[in-house]
Amino acid sequence: MKKHILNTLYILSLIFCVAGSAQAENFISGDIPAMEDMWVGEHIQIDGFGDSITSVLTSTPSTKKAVLTYYHNALPNFGWVKQSTQQYKRGSETLKISFRETDSDGTTVEFNLLSQ
Repeated sequence: MKKHILNTLYILSLIFCVAGSAQAENFISGDIPAMEDMWVGEHIQIDGFGDSITSVLTSTPSTKKAVLTYYHNALPNFGWVKQSTQQYKRGSETLKISFRETDSDGTTVEFNLLSQ
C-alpha cells in the first residue's frame, strides 16, 4: 500500500513538472505570449543602473507578416501600446521585435525588452 502511494505521488509530481514546463514555454518573457508554433531560446538578461534588458531569440515556421500580425493582435491584450510596426510600449517597458533572417525554413525573431 505504501509503495502504491509513493508511486502515485511520483507520477503526479512528473505530471505537474511537465505541465508546468509546457505552460512556461507559452510565454517568451513574463507575459509576452509565444506563437503556438514558436520555439523559444535562451533568455539573456543584462541589469545595470536601474535598467534591465532581456533578449530572447526565437524561431518559427511562420512568415514575418504572420508574426507581426500575431503580435499586433495579441500584445494589446497584455497592455502593450503599438509605437511602430515592430515596437510596443507599456509603462516604463519597451518591447522591440526584430527579424534576423527569413527564409523557406522559417523566421528567426529577436525580442528585446527594455525595463527602466
